[in-house]
Amino acid sequence: MIRTTLICTFALACALSVDATAYTIFMTADEATGPSSQLHGFYQANEVFAVDASTASAFQGVSTLKGDVLVADYGEEVIQRFDIGGNLLTPFASIQDPTFLESDSSNNVYTTASSLGPAVATRFDYTGTVTQTYSSPTGQEFRGIDADSSGNVYIAVQYANPTSYSIEKYDAAGTFLSSTPVDATPFDLAIDEAGKRLFLADEDPATGGIKVYGISGAAPVYMNSIPVPTDSVISGVSYSSNLDRILVTDSGAISDTPRGWDMSPDGYIFNTYIPSGADVAFDIIRVPEPSSLMLALLAISGVTWYRRR
Repeated sequence: MIRTTLICTFALACALSVDATAYTIFMTADEATGPSSQLHGFYQANEVFAVDASTASAFQGVSTLKGDVLVADYGEEVIQRFDIGGNLLTPFASIQDPTFLESDSSNNVYTTASSLGPAVATRFDYTGTVTQTYSSPTGQEFRGIDADSSGNVYIAVQYANPTSYSIEKYDAAGTFLSSTPVDATPFDLAIDEAGKRLFLADEDPATGGIKVYGISGAAPVYMNSIPVPTDSVISGVSYSSNLDRILVTDSGAISDTPRGWDMSPDGYIFNTYIPSGADVAFDIIRVPEPSSLMLALLAISGVTWYRRR
């Protein structure tokens, strides 16, 4: 196996060798924060995507679209778009408080505002045009979102008085179909379109892990759980179809070490990714999907992660 070693500066000057299976990123604290203490870093396996506060104020969810990388920037109320070289392109779309972000196999893009904004989800086509919105009958807060191969949309939802959680399902036209209660504190979710599985990130350390649901029927059905290290608070999950892998992000709230894992569906950890100098890890993907083995970890350096609860 050829091993990759990266030494990257803020200016994106990198020395690297090729490795198809494992990546290591070495950065000093100065390199991680760059010239601004407000730097938000998007760390990729062979690049560093770095945007200072003058360009973006807070990055959250990350996804891919037609070979580009999309990043939810709730501070600027825009979905930013980068090429895989880390170059900032024209914004994909403007929307209030984008937080969670996903794309499907039909090149639709979905976002929710989590507790940072209203309980409304939005679907865009590949041009950034809004094609559908989704509103919960009773939900207080929308979290993770994704869609299956039929265009049905699944959203992790929090309710108030008393606090409870569910997975809500909508059809492609925005019609509410079902609500499935979950014994977890769901944050993000991801869908295996071919395998008809939904992976739910549980951020509660007491019950934490990845809950797996079957989605071949009218409503999600719980199947099993994927264990994660006990000192983790799971904030992000995505599914990599080309390898049948689960990509999981630990925010670092307990371990003080934001990190990402490349896991099998039965919980075996193939690789661990740690962005040096980051305070919080939020989301993780392969870039670009589905053919590449490069993996990206979105993290925030030197700033407070704002999240109203």
